[in-house]
Amino acid sequence: MPRGANELHNARGCGYFRGVMTRRLGLSPLCVTLLTILVALTPLAYATPPDPSWVSGFFDDDDNDNGVILITSGEAALDRFPLCCWTPVPVFGPAVALEGQGPASSRYPSKNLTMMGDGGILVTNDADVGARCWRLRDQGRLNKDVHAELGFNLRFNDIQAAIGRMLLRHHLDAMNDHRRALAERYRTGLAGLPLALPVEGPGARRVYHLCVVRTPERDALARFLNQRGIATGIHYAVPSHKQPAVEHFDPPELPRTERIVGAILTLPMSAGHTESEVDEVVTAVREFFGAR
Repeated sequence: MPRGANELHNARGCGYFRGVMTRRLGLSPLCVTLLTILVALTPLAYATPPDPSWVSGFFDDDDNDNGVILITSGEAALDRFPLCCWTPVPVFGPAVALEGQGPASSRYPSKNLTMMGDGGILVTNDADVGARCWRLRDQGRLNKDVHAELGFNLRFNDIQAAIGRMLLRHHLDAMNDHRRALAERYRTGLAGLPLALPVEGPGARRVYHLCVVRTPERDALARFLNQRGIATGIHYAVPSHKQPAVEHFDPPELPRTERIVGAILTLPMSAGHTESEVDEVVTAVREFFGAR
């Protein structure tokens, strides 16, 4: 999916794709968005929260004097954090961007924190950002009769919000801890194989929305597991810069990104999986490589 491109499009900006970075950005392509009067970075946090400290390395001092806005997409890296504002909008353009103040994240049903349907969260400690997002979600409405600006029809329903709040307050920590325990079981069980496993860098705490490994034999391994009733996935098979929707940005060739995309494989992972199910996957993967 063209992460970052929606924000770019709604801000009427131009931009370019930087490609894979591994410093607290996981394995997802990074879209560096260049706008008319500001610069915004839109990294997708693949499994851990992004580290804002790397932002300064992208631009020289003159650029940074103009301000760098960091728009994060944190649905795949959601851990417990103070909840300041609920809204179903991700981030649309520079007006609702976050200067390192917090993430915007979708709450798709399979994410770490679900709302029993589609929804989203925006977290910010900036009252003006929060107020504008609140307006934009409801057609730019100030009150019943007055609209201050053009917005979006993205109103959320109370039942889903209540479910999300309950899960966030009382269940998210335990669900994330279970995912982390399963990931550690994968790491232990698959150690020593010609397989790149997820790692945690300093100061990072993965919550394993996905458990992604890498191997040049990805397709053969996926077929082998599928024949044994073990489903796998690829997140994502078509990188952002190859999506038809962003062709007009004329993205460059990103060979490292494309090489990694050709090797990634998502193993079964959720808060509902059991240790025995993970052990079954481990046994099958070891059998695959043992037969090579």
